[in-house]
Amino acid sequence: MKKILPTLLLACSAFGVHAATPATDTFQVTMTIEPTCVVSANGNVDFGSVTTDKRDNEATTTVTVNCSLNTAYTVGLLPSNNDSSGAGAMNGPGGPIAYQLRSQPGTSGTTWGDEITKRVSGTGTANDQALTVHATVPDANKLPGTYTDTVTVKVYF
Repeated sequence: MKKILPTLLLACSAFGVHAATPATDTFQVTMTIEPTCVVSANGNVDFGSVTTDKRDNEATTTVTVNCSLNTAYTVGLLPSNNDSSGAGAMNGPGGPIAYQLRSQPGTSGTTWGDEITKRVSGTGTANDQALTVHATVPDANKLPGTYTDTVTVKVYF
C-alpha cells in the first residue's frame, strides 16, 4: 500500500495533473439606472355651473408624478396662451375668462406656472406623488356657454 501512493503521485505529474494554485481573474456585474419621471393629469379643473354674479371661483384637480428614487424634479404648468406665470384664459362664446393656476388654495395662494420660480419641486420616491392644482377665476361675468382651455403639465428632472 505504501508503494501505491508514490506511484500514483508520479503518474499524475507525468500526465500534467498538478495540485498548484489556479490562474484567476475577476469581472464586475453592473447596471446603470437612469433617472426617470412619469406624469399624469388625473382629471380636469371643473368649475361646474356658475352664475355670472359669482366671484372668486375656485376648482382643483390633481397631477401625479412618479420619479426614480431621490431624483429631484420640478413641475411646470403652461396654459395654452403660453403664459409661463400660470395665468390662462378659457375661451367661449363671450370671449376669454381669465384664470390663475395655483399650488395653494385661495385667490392669494402661490401661483403655479412654467417659469423656474413658479414651478413646484419635489424629490422622487419611486412611488406616485399627488400634487393638487388649484385654479381661481376672479370674475365669470360673461355670456352663458361653455368655456375651456388646455394646460400642459411638464416635469423637469
